[in-house]
Amino acid sequence: MHGETIDTTSVDSVLQISQSVNPTETEIQDDFSPMQFAMVAILGVLVLMAVGAGIVITVILLLILFGLVSAGIVSTSILVGLQQKSIKKGFKSSIILAGAVTGTFGGAILLIIINKIQHYTSSLNAGIVGGLTGLVGGLILGFLAFTIIKRLTEWFKKKIQTGS
Repeated sequence: MHGETIDTTSVDSVLQISQSVNPTETEIQDDFSPMQFAMVAILGVLVLMAVGAGIVITVILLLILFGLVSAGIVSTSILVGLQQKSIKKGFKSSIILAGAVTGTFGGAILLIIINKIQHYTSSLNAGIVGGLTGLVGGLILGFLAFTIIKRLTEWFKKKIQTGS
């Protein structure tokens, strides 16, 4: 045992294998790319913004539908359309009713706000006058909107039939 020499080649090969399996900290290769991370982060933010916008739009549309159903506009329009046997008259009644209801509430709220700033009269009078003027304005706007929609529909129908 005293005179024997140790073969260092086997020890060196074991050390090399050990270092290849467990490299030291200076030998670790970092595959992190800041540009790739930034692009993924931007894409993630855009996806989240699109999802958020979709949720907001859906909630707004559902609230509008709920408001129309609560006001009885949808069911009244369907009944008018069935009674008159005309989809056009049902649609017309829905546009006019929606304009009247929106105008009434919008006019009342707007005139109450203006009255709070300018102090014209009592809030009750402002609400009543605003509601009545809003009702008239909403009816006019409803008839105008229906006329515009009707004319646009006829124009598109004519364009489609002529092919130009």
